[in-house]
Formats: sequence, structure tokens, C-alpha cells
Amino acid sequence: MYQTKNMELEMIECPKCGSDFPKLRRDKYGYNFCINCSTESPKRGVPVMKGKGDHTWVELDIMTQEQYENYEKLNKKSSKLDKTKE
Repeated sequence: MYQTKNMELEMIECPKCGSDFPKLRRDKYGYNFCINCSTESPKRGVPVMKGKGDHTWVELDIMTQEQYENYEKLNKKSSKLDKTKE
């Protein structure tokens, strides 16, 4: 059914840690170090339903890891409050 294509990437040494990372990351995207040396946190997405009735749609809210963790805490508190109302 689905075929995967293995790509052979040319690897270069990370100047920060010495491990290998794809040369394409440096040449095409401008990063001078590997993802393990990156200080950027991963992004998270949360689907949010908008609208009412037949006029609904889903948007994706993109946030940092810290924002996502705060969202999860608030979501858990909210669901606990909903259970106490029942």
C-alpha cells in the first residue's frame, strides 16, 4: 500500500556537542547546531471547536510547551469542577 522512501542525508558534526546532524538543517534552514542543542521548546496544538449548530469549524491553537502545560492544568481543574456539580 504505502511505500516509504529512505533518504540518505549527508551528516555534519554539531559544533556544540559533536554529534552528527543533517547538513540540510544548516544549509537550507540556517541552524548551526543539532536539535539536542536547541533551546527552543516543542510546540503543541489543541483543536478548538468554534461556532454553533450547523455553522461549526475546528481551529488549531498552537502554543509553547509551557502554555500547553498551563492549559492542561486548567482543563483538569475545570473537569473536576464539572464532576462536583453532578
